Amino acid sequence: MDHYPPSSVGGKNKALVCKSCNNTLGSIIDSHLPSGLRARRFFERKGPMPMTLSVNKIGNYKLTGSFEDGKLSLKENHRNSNLMQVMKLAAGKMSDGGEPFIMNMRGAFPGEALVSKALLKAAFLQFFSWAGYDFAFSHTAKKIREVLNGTTDHPLNNQGVFGRVTGANLSDGVYALTTDNFPKSFFCHVTFTDPFSKQLVNNIVLIPFNTEKAWEGQVGFNKFLQDTLVNWTFLRYNNQTFDATQPSPYSAETLRLSR
Repeated sequence: MDHYPPSSVGGKNKALVCKSCNNTLGSIIDSHLPSGLRARRFFERKGPMPMTLSVNKIGNYKLTGSFEDGKLSLKENHRNSNLMQVMKLAAGKMSDGGEPFIMNMRGAFPGEALVSKALLKAAFLQFFSWAGYDFAFSHTAKKIREVLNGTTDHPLNNQGVFGRVTGANLSDGVYALTTDNFPKSFFCHVTFTDPFSKQLVNNIVLIPFNTEKAWEGQVGFNKFLQDTLVNWTFLRYNNQTFDATQPSPYSAETLRLSR
């Protein structure tokens, strides 16, 4: 049983998957979601980030980086450290015309593509839990699995994932999306809890219809990203049928999607 979203971000839903997918994709995809969120907060100057520092390839010193008054501050995690002596020695050699002073900092900074993949996987399992094996063996599901396994590229650079959505009070589930600028498509609304800010994060993940044309047609969404006025209609699915009794219209003025 695999959690979606990952349990590391508060995911409680479960879906039956093969052991290989649970273990392998869990380590190479799901694990990047919390570390990616931490890195995002760090680059937005909102939180700390653990790092490892070496000086002229000497040592692996554990540090915590954070921004204070607009400047990067690095603090050692261990009191009994010889980092200062190593830095003074390296600086002295450089001033005497010796080797240059080089600091190498490393940290868990996964790219946004890996964060998006983790959310694409969560939406895949959410859609599978709703649609069943008809979806699992579909053309769209095959393409998504290839994206997750790294054997093919997604038509959209953001993997069809739009994170930190605001303005739409939607519950998790499968919806139909219609706009004037983009053909009808499914999407999953996926929420998770940021383990660092403790805030609930809303995400929309596109799941196109089960045709090759629909899969490749996602590139049309690039045009939407450049438009400013878009009329939306969200229709919630209930037991694989549209719940059209309560359509939820939103405009681009109230719904915000970000890459």
